[in-house]
Amino acid sequence: MQSSRCPRSAESRTFTLIELLVVIAIIAILAAMLLPALAKAKEKAQAIACTNNVKQLMLGAYMYKDDNRQMNLIDRIVVAGPVTATGPRAGNDGNTYAFWVDSVGKYVGDNQVFICPSDSAEGANCCIQAVRRSYQPNLETCPRCPNNRTGIKDSLIVQPSQTFHIMESNYNTSACYPDQGSYAMPGNCPARHNGGGTIGFADGHVSWTKWTDLNTAQYGGLKVANFTLAAD
Repeated sequence: MQSSRCPRSAESRTFTLIELLVVIAIIAILAAMLLPALAKAKEKAQAIACTNNVKQLMLGAYMYKDDNRQMNLIDRIVVAGPVTATGPRAGNDGNTYAFWVDSVGKYVGDNQVFICPSDSAEGANCCIQAVRRSYQPNLETCPRCPNNRTGIKDSLIVQPSQTFHIMESNYNTSACYPDQGSYAMPGNCPARHNGGGTIGFADGHVSWTKWTDLNTAQYGGLKVANFTLAAD
Protein backbone atom coordinates (compact mmCIF):
# COMPACT_ATOMS: atom_id res chain seq x y z
CA MET A 1 0.00 0.00 0.00
CA GLN A 2 1.45 3.31 -1.02
CA SER A 3 1.79 6.13 1.48
CA SER A 4 -0.40 9.12 0.92
CA ARG A 5 2.40 11.44 2.09
CA CYS A 6 4.02 13.51 -0.60
CA PRO A 7 7.81 13.60 -0.71
CA ARG A 8 9.37 16.90 0.25
CA SER A 9 10.58 18.99 -2.61
CA ALA A 10 14.20 19.96 -2.98
CA GLU A 11 13.19 23.54 -2.32
CA SER A 12 11.76 22.67 1.13
CA ARG A 13 15.05 21.04 2.27
CA THR A 14 17.30 24.09 1.71
CA PHE A 15 17.89 27.37 3.49
CA THR A 16 17.13 30.59 1.78
CA LEU A 17 19.91 33.16 1.40
CA ILE A 18 18.36 35.34 4.09
CA GLU A 19 18.19 32.42 6.51
CA LEU A 20 21.85 31.61 5.88
CA LEU A 21 22.86 35.22 6.48
CA VAL A 22 20.89 35.28 9.74
CA VAL A 23 22.60 32.08 10.94
CA ILE A 24 26.03 33.46 10.01
CA ALA A 25 25.27 36.71 11.82
CA ILE A 26 24.20 34.83 14.96
CA ILE A 27 27.38 32.72 14.89
CA ALA A 28 29.49 35.86 14.48
CA ILE A 29 27.78 37.53 17.43
CA LEU A 30 28.26 34.46 19.62
CA ALA A 31 31.93 34.22 18.61
CA ALA A 32 32.46 37.91 19.42
CA MET A 33 30.95 37.32 22.84
CA LEU A 34 32.98 34.19 23.56
CA LEU A 35 36.43 35.23 22.25
CA PRO A 36 37.25 37.67 25.08
CA ALA A 37 36.29 35.05 27.63
CA LEU A 38 38.41 32.45 25.84
CA ALA A 39 41.35 34.85 25.63
CA LYS A 40 41.03 35.63 29.33
CA ALA A 41 40.90 31.93 30.18
CA LYS A 42 44.00 31.30 28.05
CA GLU A 43 45.91 34.11 29.75
CA LYS A 44 44.84 32.79 33.16
CA ALA A 45 46.17 29.36 32.24
CA GLN A 46 49.45 30.89 31.03
CA ALA A 47 49.79 32.90 34.24
CA ILE A 48 49.30 29.71 36.27
CA ALA A 49 51.94 27.95 34.15
CA CYS A 50 54.30 30.90 34.70
CA THR A 51 53.76 30.72 38.45
CA ASN A 52 54.50 27.00 38.36
CA ASN A 53 57.71 27.72 36.43
CA VAL A 54 58.92 30.15 39.08
CA LYS A 55 57.99 27.70 41.83
CA GLN A 56 60.12 25.03 40.16
CA LEU A 57 63.00 27.49 39.72
CA MET A 58 62.74 28.49 43.37
CA LEU A 59 62.71 24.83 44.39
CA GLY A 60 65.82 24.27 42.27
CA ALA A 61 67.45 27.31 43.90
CA TYR A 62 66.68 25.92 47.36
CA MET A 63 68.06 22.51 46.43
CA TYR A 64 71.20 24.25 45.20
CA LYS A 65 71.47 26.03 48.57
CA ASP A 66 71.06 22.77 50.46
CA ASP A 67 73.97 21.32 48.51
CA ASN A 68 76.15 24.42 48.91
CA ARG A 69 76.19 25.28 52.63
CA GLN A 70 73.12 27.55 52.42
CA MET A 71 74.80 29.82 49.88
CA ASN A 72 72.49 31.33 47.27
CA LEU A 73 72.97 31.03 43.54
CA ILE A 74 75.61 32.98 41.67
CA ASP A 75 74.37 34.74 38.55
CA ARG A 76 77.59 33.94 36.74
CA ILE A 77 81.18 33.20 37.60
CA VAL A 78 84.28 32.99 35.42
CA VAL A 79 85.55 29.43 35.23
CA ALA A 80 88.02 27.42 33.23
CA GLY A 81 86.64 25.42 30.27
CA PRO A 82 85.92 23.19 28.58
CA VAL A 83 82.77 24.76 27.16
CA THR A 84 79.79 22.38 26.90
CA ALA A 85 76.15 22.63 25.87
CA THR A 86 75.03 22.53 29.51
CA GLY A 87 77.78 24.75 30.92
CA PRO A 88 80.30 26.19 31.32
CA ARG A 89 79.34 28.55 28.48
CA ALA A 90 81.28 30.92 26.29
CA GLY A 91 80.60 34.62 26.90
CA ASN A 92 80.75 37.34 24.30
CA ASP A 93 83.68 38.89 26.18
CA GLY A 94 85.96 35.90 25.61
CA ASN A 95 85.54 34.46 29.12
CA THR A 96 83.98 31.13 30.02
CA TYR A 97 81.16 31.29 32.56
CA ALA A 98 79.11 29.07 34.80
CA PHE A 99 75.58 30.54 34.83
CA TRP A 100 72.74 30.33 37.32
CA VAL A 101 70.51 28.69 34.71
CA ASP A 102 72.83 25.70 34.60
CA SER A 103 73.04 25.48 38.40
CA VAL A 104 69.23 25.45 38.67
CA GLY A 105 68.81 23.40 35.50
CA LYS A 106 70.51 20.44 37.14
CA TYR A 107 67.62 20.29 39.59
CA VAL A 108 64.62 21.21 37.40
CA GLY A 109 65.75 19.13 34.42
CA ASP A 110 63.86 21.00 31.68
CA ASN A 111 64.89 24.25 29.97
CA GLN A 112 61.23 24.97 29.12
CA VAL A 113 60.78 25.88 32.79
CA PHE A 114 62.84 29.00 32.07
CA ILE A 115 60.30 30.28 29.52
CA CYS A 116 57.00 31.93 30.41
CA PRO A 117 54.29 30.69 27.99
CA SER A 118 53.25 34.33 27.45
CA ASP A 119 56.77 35.37 26.46
CA SER A 120 57.23 35.28 22.69
CA ALA A 121 60.38 37.45 22.61
CA GLU A 122 63.60 35.97 21.33
CA GLY A 123 66.09 38.82 21.77
CA ALA A 124 69.85 38.84 21.50
CA ASN A 125 71.81 36.54 23.75
CA CYS A 126 73.91 38.03 26.51
CA CYS A 127 76.27 35.12 25.94
CA ILE A 128 77.14 33.00 22.98
CA GLN A 129 75.43 29.89 24.37
CA ALA A 130 72.82 31.45 26.65
CA VAL A 131 69.68 29.52 27.53
CA ARG A 132 66.64 31.51 26.47
CA ARG A 133 64.77 32.58 29.57
CA SER A 134 61.94 34.77 30.84
CA TYR A 135 63.26 34.98 34.39
CA GLN A 136 66.32 36.44 36.07
CA PRO A 137 67.80 36.43 39.56
CA ASN A 138 68.25 39.44 41.80
CA LEU A 139 71.94 40.25 41.70
CA GLU A 140 71.88 41.27 45.35
CA THR A 141 71.08 37.67 46.34
CA CYS A 142 72.72 36.03 43.32
CA PRO A 143 75.82 38.13 42.74
CA ARG A 144 78.11 38.06 39.75
CA CYS A 145 81.34 36.84 41.25
CA PRO A 146 84.97 36.62 40.17
CA ASN A 147 86.83 33.34 40.45
CA ASN A 148 86.62 31.28 43.62
CA ARG A 149 83.74 33.20 45.20
CA THR A 150 80.53 31.92 46.69
CA GLY A 151 77.02 33.32 46.79
CA ILE A 152 75.26 35.28 49.50
CA LYS A 153 74.32 33.49 52.72
CA ASP A 154 70.66 33.38 53.73
CA SER A 155 71.58 35.04 57.01
CA LEU A 156 72.47 38.24 55.13
CA ILE A 157 68.97 38.61 53.72
CA VAL A 158 67.23 40.80 56.24
CA GLN A 159 63.69 40.84 54.76
CA PRO A 160 63.28 37.53 52.89
CA SER A 161 59.51 37.82 52.52
CA GLN A 162 59.90 41.15 50.69
CA THR A 163 63.10 40.43 48.80
CA PHE A 164 63.07 39.41 45.16
CA HIS A 165 65.06 36.30 44.35
CA ILE A 166 63.93 35.10 40.90
CA MET A 167 61.51 37.14 38.83
CA GLU A 168 60.14 37.76 35.37
CA SER A 169 62.21 40.01 33.13
CA ASN A 170 61.76 41.46 29.66
CA TYR A 171 65.49 41.14 29.09
CA ASN A 172 65.10 37.40 28.97
CA THR A 173 68.09 36.81 26.70
CA SER A 174 69.87 40.12 26.49
CA ALA A 175 70.73 40.94 30.08
CA CYS A 176 71.22 39.22 33.39
CA TYR A 177 70.75 42.14 35.73
CA PRO A 178 67.28 42.55 37.24
CA ASP A 179 68.70 44.64 40.07
CA GLN A 180 67.55 48.17 40.88
CA GLY A 181 69.81 49.64 38.18
CA SER A 182 68.69 47.55 35.23
CA TYR A 183 65.06 47.61 36.28
CA ALA A 184 65.22 51.38 35.98
CA MET A 185 65.62 50.76 32.25
CA PRO A 186 62.34 51.53 30.45
CA GLY A 187 60.27 48.46 29.71
CA ASN A 188 62.12 45.90 31.80
CA CYS A 189 59.12 45.09 34.00
CA PRO A 190 57.21 42.53 31.92
CA ALA A 191 53.44 43.05 32.12
CA ARG A 192 52.70 39.66 30.56
CA HIS A 193 49.95 38.80 33.01
CA ASN A 194 47.28 41.48 33.37
CA GLY A 195 49.71 44.30 34.07
CA GLY A 196 51.98 42.37 36.39
CA GLY A 197 54.55 39.62 36.65
CA THR A 198 55.53 36.59 38.72
CA ILE A 199 58.10 36.92 41.48
CA GLY A 200 59.80 34.33 43.65
CA PHE A 201 60.79 35.82 47.00
CA ALA A 202 63.78 34.91 49.13
CA ASP A 203 61.63 33.18 51.74
CA GLY A 204 60.42 30.75 49.05
CA HIS A 205 56.91 32.03 48.34
CA VAL A 206 55.86 32.91 44.78
CA SER A 207 53.22 35.45 43.84
CA TRP A 208 51.88 37.54 40.99
CA THR A 209 52.56 41.21 41.55
CA LYS A 210 51.16 44.20 39.71
CA TRP A 211 54.06 46.49 38.93
CA THR A 212 52.10 49.64 39.77
CA ASP A 213 51.77 48.34 43.33
CA LEU A 214 55.55 48.75 43.66
CA ASN A 215 55.88 52.11 41.94
CA THR A 216 58.70 54.47 42.75
CA ALA A 217 59.79 57.04 40.23
CA GLN A 218 63.46 56.52 40.94
CA TYR A 219 63.78 52.83 40.18
CA GLY A 220 61.53 52.20 37.23
CA GLY A 221 58.55 50.94 39.22
CA LEU A 222 60.34 48.74 41.77
CA LYS A 223 61.35 49.67 45.29
CA VAL A 224 65.07 49.54 45.99
CA ALA A 225 64.23 47.70 49.25
CA ASN A 226 63.03 44.73 47.18
CA PHE A 227 66.60 44.29 45.88
CA THR A 228 68.92 45.54 48.63
CA LEU A 229 69.17 42.72 51.10
CA ALA A 230 72.63 42.17 52.43
CA ALA A 231 73.46 43.43 55.93
CA ASP A 232 77.11 44.44 56.13
